Amino acid sequence: MENNNSSLNQRKVSDMLKMAPQKILEPPYGYFYNSWPLPFYLIDRLSKDCCFKLIQVSIVYLVPLHLLELFSAVLTVDLASKLHTGETPMNFSEIVQRSIKEARFKGPLITSILVHYLSTCTILGIIWLVIQYYYISRNLYHGYLLVIVFAAAFIALLTKYLEWSAMWNMSIVISVLEEVCGTEAYALSDRFSRGNNGYGLLLMLVFFLWGFVLRSLCLRFGCYEKVGGIVVPASLLWVGNLIKWVACTIYFYNCKEQNLEIVEENVEAKAQTTDGETPLKERDQSEKTIYQQKKPEAESLDV
Repeated sequence: MENNNSSLNQRKVSDMLKMAPQKILEPPYGYFYNSWPLPFYLIDRLSKDCCFKLIQVSIVYLVPLHLLELFSAVLTVDLASKLHTGETPMNFSEIVQRSIKEARFKGPLITSILVHYLSTCTILGIIWLVIQYYYISRNLYHGYLLVIVFAAAFIALLTKYLEWSAMWNMSIVISVLEEVCGTEAYALSDRFSRGNNGYGLLLMLVFFLWGFVLRSLCLRFGCYEKVGGIVVPASLLWVGNLIKWVACTIYFYNCKEQNLEIVEENVEAKAQTTDGETPLKERDQSEKTIYQQKKPEAESLDV
């Protein structure tokens, strides 16, 4: 009975996600299809039932799923760091007990709240840009230049979002391994990722496409109608999430090592510069001392 109710609820959510764009983008009575102010009618087009379901999905995503993802991220990053550094990995129960005793979820939780806030703001900006693009393309017959401008802005914002995602994920890794959280972890992530933004972009692009394709296929072919159609995509997404955190851990160590190498090179360069200036100063001082010693002798000879 519970399985039937859960499958029924998942079917309702999927149907709602399918029908929402059609209901929202359908022009109201009295307007032509390509000449009605879309952004001003979004709230009116969303019914109370649709809004309630969207709120339910948002709460489920932000609270239980977020905590489960954070829990798996902390465990995966801890285990991946031990394997990377050559330490003897602990079993699952020891990792959980140590994480609970040392309260290692507090720092990553604070950092993840900051990350989700920044991520949500960026996604809302992308959605707003898409709505404006749709509105302008439907209301202007020859607004090709504006369409190109909005398309370029969308690509640029999506690219920056993927770059920032790599930096945000690294900040969570730093919160787990370096015992700093919040803005401090974000500042360290920004410092370590300088010069490696391209690698982070490619890394996040792979996992973004992985999740997008799986969710799109599941929604397109109605995977919610069968238990296997739900378990298989969920398992693939879970495996992809684990691989993502392992890759983010390795990415963090590589960026940290490159940053330390740059710091060491700068220190050596300053040391060489200081060593080169010291003999010159000593020689100038010795010449000045000799001149002061010989100056009275020269004056006596002149007298």
